[in-house]
Amino acid sequence: MSDYLSPVELFELTGRRQRPAQIAWLKANRWRHAVSDRGDPRVLRAYRDKRLLDGDTPVAEPERPNFARLFKPAA
Repeated sequence: MSDYLSPVELFELTGRRQRPAQIAWLKANRWRHAVSDRGDPRVLRAYRDKRLLDGDTPVAEPERPNFARLFKPAA
């Protein structure tokens, strides 16, 4: 068994058959994934299992600095 979800498992997860639609679903639902050179979405089986067992809690996005505040024009 592969470390990554199969195409059938990706369809079951996303409800989408086409790769671009699967990738869009993964992004919209904040699922960590990679895209292969062929354009296939890749989701680790262990990540899927952990995320589903933890109550489908999205992974927190790292906080990004607000550089606009640093370069605010002087009054």
